Amino acid sequence: MSKSKARKRPAHQPHGQANNKGTAVTAPPVAPARTRTPLITAVIILIILHGALFTLLAWSDLNTNGLAVRSLYLPLLLITSVADIIAGVALWLWQRWGFQLYVASTLVMATSALMNTGSLLVLFASILPAIIVAYIFLPKQHLFD
Repeated sequence: MSKSKARKRPAHQPHGQANNKGTAVTAPPVAPARTRTPLITAVIILIILHGALFTLLAWSDLNTNGLAVRSLYLPLLLITSVADIIAGVALWLWQRWGFQLYVASTLVMATSALMNTGSLLVLFASILPAIIVAYIFLPKQHLFD
């Protein structure tokens, strides 16, 4: 096949020039490539596993100690851990609200942990995973819907 037959546009209309109707010919916008790096994959899997583990922990504690302990810590742990699972699935599906849900649930969990224990070390340990996730996901923010 000769070079002239392989062209997609006529030789008299170079790319970016005006066509016969007077409008500019431009290439369609290219969607960004959504390639999930191994680090992002590992972080999403850890978010989902962490949420599942704490959901089981909170559920078992609520069943055994729910009536004896009159604190909001266990119900909030259950709610935020389920929110972490939902956020992890949303992040896997490239949804921006998944990151926002993860940060919100982490802040609620950190606040309830601080109120329950009174230790700043527990607060730091609760917020540190969200800081790490933000450091990894914020540069890739343009890929999310």
